[in-house]
Amino acid sequence: MGQHFLPDDCAAFPARTQRGDSAEGWIMVMAIPYFCDSSFDSPVDIVSDTDGHALVLGVHGRWSSPFAATLRSNIHKCLAEQPPAILVDLTDLGDPDGRSTGLWLAAHRACGLQQPPVKLAICLPAATMLATRLRRNRGLRVLSVFASMPEARAALACGLPLPYQTQLIVQPEPQSASRARDLAAQACLDWRLEAIREATLTVISELVANSVEHAATHIRITLPRRGKGLYLAMHDKDPRLPKLLPCSPHEPGSPTLARGQGLRVVQAVANAWGARRSRSGKLVWATIRDRSW
Repeated sequence: MGQHFLPDDCAAFPARTQRGDSAEGWIMVMAIPYFCDSSFDSPVDIVSDTDGHALVLGVHGRWSSPFAATLRSNIHKCLAEQPPAILVDLTDLGDPDGRSTGLWLAAHRACGLQQPPVKLAICLPAATMLATRLRRNRGLRVLSVFASMPEARAALACGLPLPYQTQLIVQPEPQSASRARDLAAQACLDWRLEAIREATLTVISELVANSVEHAATHIRITLPRRGKGLYLAMHDKDPRLPKLLPCSPHEPGSPTLARGQGLRVVQAVANAWGARRSRSGKLVWATIRDRSW
């Protein structure tokens, strides 16, 4: 089962500033699914940018070792979605001494080692110690730091390629899963992703069926291409995150897959999957990649 963690060499060789600060035990292994159940007044929140092609990581709070662990966990979750870019808003980060410098440099290295690479942009006031320390570090040559979110968004928009993406809105009805499969099959054909066609159809069918049964709202299905794979996103109006039920024993004569076990199929087939709340409901996502690549 392919899982998308931060690469091991980031753990072995954590980024260091010129003053010798390390990324403080940067890597930890996280099991899928990647659930982000935080509310929007939490210290760290993850949302999709307005165009859906970047994730925005909002940071609110004072720097500390426990807070650093929370940040690492959320950056893991961002990278698992394989976004083209991650925009980190540090406007509300309380770090007067710039102690988090090593973490952001390590995050930048981890983004660059993804396949395909993920662009990382950081937004923070220019007069802060953190901004000063980043300027003094050689990592600034490649790490994008901006004074405002509009500036960062504009720069990212210029640097990102036009996405291959298709979208469909379906109603909470049984035939919606079939319509989603048709959409995914056509995307795999158009983008020459036949190697992941069956896995994609299996996962999208289960995700849509789960949303139809439990959310009972219309579903916006978005399929962007991510390198040699696909990102499947299901957005509905129900804020409750899905639950991965325990495996149930198979009784002779009963269906092979018991009711409520569809997400177990997603768990088995997808490279990574998860869910997070949005301002209008929730987003459930999965990544599918050719395992031979």
